[in-house]
Amino acid sequence: MTDEAQNRYRIFGLSVQSEIALPELVAVDETNAPDVFIRISEREAGQPTDFQMTASGSKLVLSVPGIATFEMSEGASITVAPQAIASLRDVRLFLLGSAFAAILHQRGLLPLHSNAIEVDGKAIAFLGHSGAGKSTLAAWFHDRGHGLLSDDVCVVGVDENGRGIAHGGVPRVRLWRDALEASGRSAESEERATDEWEKYNVRADHSAIRLDAMLSHIYVFADGASEAGTVVSRLSGSRAVQALVENTYRGKYVKLLGMTQRHFDQCVSLAQKLAIFEVRRPWSLEMLDQVGGSLEAHAKSFIAEQALSNAH
Repeated sequence: MTDEAQNRYRIFGLSVQSEIALPELVAVDETNAPDVFIRISEREAGQPTDFQMTASGSKLVLSVPGIATFEMSEGASITVAPQAIASLRDVRLFLLGSAFAAILHQRGLLPLHSNAIEVDGKAIAFLGHSGAGKSTLAAWFHDRGHGLLSDDVCVVGVDENGRGIAHGGVPRVRLWRDALEASGRSAESEERATDEWEKYNVRADHSAIRLDAMLSHIYVFADGASEAGTVVSRLSGSRAVQALVENTYRGKYVKLLGMTQRHFDQCVSLAQKLAIFEVRRPWSLEMLDQVGGSLEAHAKSFIAEQALSNAH
């Protein structure tokens, strides 16, 4: 923990001031009032025995056994009560994930369960459930010089001109040990992402970090492997909306906060303005170059088509 005034960051398009140092984020030099305050509770943390979420008015409380209790209020503050046995690394993991997701939903933003990278000056997002390969593919793209916007969570929206925009999150990817080693890295030389699992942080090259970018399109990873190579097909109508609803990060918060209709309307609006593609692909680390190469070629081609269309 350091001087609160020194801990200023940007994440998901928001300015954050924190009493907890957050080395995962990009520090910024700002003097304006922050959008979100993160504070350490003066009260001793309770000892929950199971994962609990409760909502009351403008507050949502998240209790994580062995880690901390987080209280999110009005989309503007997070109060953290760490348990004595918790490592600061694990506290930050839940703080920047599940806890911050509540802030995003309280503010009426749309956080998607996605990784986002930059291709030819535009953002593309990979959506899918845990284990779908989002981080592994993001690391593949990053290793080939593409900018990294976010891992696991990305806030997407539409700007005043009706264009899609992706607000970057945590500029790193978390890889399981087998995926880490398949990328040519060593577990001994990388930082553990959590005390419990063999998952490791791969930090973005500083020159390749992007805080925000115009969003070109979205890929949704379908369940099940494809035997016909990487197949990309465009989703439309209710299927496109459903893909966004189902891949909203911490979607359970939506009902708890009484925002079901607003969330659905956001997904409908985004599906009408952005191209959303379903991806069926063979999925194994041995096929990573093939899948990554196919998606890179598709992304470049679609972005070029968009640029040509906009020019006319």
